[in-house]
Amino acid sequence: MKLKFLLFLYVIGLSNEAFSQCNITVNPSPASICQGQNVLLTVSGAGGAATYTWAPNIGLSATTGISVTASPNITTTYTVISQNCADTISVVVTVHSNPTAVFNSSPNTPCASTPIQFTNSSTPGAGGGTLTYQWNFGDGGTSNATNPTHTFSSATGNGSQNFTVTLIAINQWGCSDTITHSVSVNQIPDASIMDFSDNTPFTNCGSGSFLLPIDNTSTTIGTNTLYQINWGDGSAQYSSATLPLTGTTHTYTTQGYFTLVLTVTGQNLCTAIHSYTIFNGTNPGISITFTLLVSEIPQQFLTIKIIFLAKSIPKKIQLS
Repeated sequence: MKLKFLLFLYVIGLSNEAFSQCNITVNPSPASICQGQNVLLTVSGAGGAATYTWAPNIGLSATTGISVTASPNITTTYTVISQNCADTISVVVTVHSNPTAVFNSSPNTPCASTPIQFTNSSTPGAGGGTLTYQWNFGDGGTSNATNPTHTFSSATGNGSQNFTVTLIAINQWGCSDTITHSVSVNQIPDASIMDFSDNTPFTNCGSGSFLLPIDNTSTTIGTNTLYQINWGDGSAQYSSATLPLTGTTHTYTTQGYFTLVLTVTGQNLCTAIHSYTIFNGTNPGISITFTLLVSEIPQQFLTIKIIFLAKSIPKKIQLS
C-alpha cells in the first residue's frame, strides 16, 4: 500500500526594513545641566519616518519622539530605542549641584557715609570647588570681591533710604544661586559750597591776599544743624548752626595750595564731608631777550607775537 503525503511549504517574506541596521546618535551627548535646568535631547540616524522610545521616564517631557526635554534631579542615563531599525543608544545627563548664596552686612542702618562690610558665607554645593561672585549694591556700584565693603554716599537727605543688594554665587560648572537683601541707611546732608566770583572758582592769580567768597549751595539747608569749615591755612575753624546763602568770606594771606574741608551735620546726626582745593598765587613774570637783524625787512612787516598760559589764564604779548 502506498501512502501519499501532501507537503505544504509556506514562505514568509520579511521586509528588509524590519531588520535593517542603522546608526542612531543623540545630541548633545554627553549632556550636563545644573539642578533645576533642562536640556533638549535629539536623536537622528534612522530616517525621517522613524519612531523612538526613551527610558527611563525620569524627568522627561515625553517617552517617544525625535526630541525630548530632560530635567532630572540627579545624574541619569537615558536609553533610546529605534522602532524602525535594530539600534539602541544611551546618553548620560550629568546634573551638577547649585551653590548656595548667603551674606549679611554690618553695621545695621548706618549713616550713608559709613562703609558697610558685607560678609559672604556662600557654599559651592556637592562636589566642592571654588566660587566666583557678582555683587550689585543697588546704587550703581558693583564688585567681584568675596567680602566687599561699600559706601552708599549717594543717599542725601535727612531720612532713611533702602537699597536692594544682590549677590550671585557661581561655581566651577557655571551653576549659580542668587540672593537679595534690602539694606537701609540713614541719609547724609549735602555738603556743598561754591565760589561764584568772576575768577576761576577757588582760585586767585592776582598776587597778594585772596579774599575767598563762598555761597551755601547745600540742597538740605532746612535740616542741616551744624556747619564746620577748616580753611586749610591754620586759621580758626568756622563752626555754626547756619551758613548764609551768600556773604561768607575768608582771607588767605599766604600763597600756595590749601585744602578747604566742609563738614555738615544733619538732624539725624549723620555727617557729610567735602574737600575743595584753594589756590592763591601770582601770574608768572616773563623776560625775553633776543636780537633781530631787520635791516632788510620793512618795519611795517615786523610783528612778533608771544602767547603763554598761566593757571589757565591766557596772556598775550605783542611786540611790533
